[in-house]
Amino acid sequence: MIMVQASKASAIKSLAKQPPEPPLILVLNPDGISLNTVKVLDDVDLAGRLALALSNRQEKTVLFTADPAVLHGRFVQVLDLVKQQGADKIALLKKAPIK
Repeated sequence: MIMVQASKASAIKSLAKQPPEPPLILVLNPDGISLNTVKVLDDVDLAGRLALALSNRQEKTVLFTADPAVLHGRFVQVLDLVKQQGADKIALLKKAPIK
């Protein structure tokens, strides 16, 4: 019996055909937090949603933006929570001004 294996090149091509994962976008405002446009109830809810979302992803990057009115301590608290839930990278985005 002859054993046939797929070449590495064809395996790489099949990986390349997968659509990219949508980014995880976290928005911190003085009145609350949103994760990919879903309003999060509190820090416990955020932790659960992030842990679930990050566990199912290859790319464990979170895009994080905050309103300038958010206190620095609160920003750092949420930043730490994101890291604790398994984010490998956190990209800080400048919030666009509302016109």
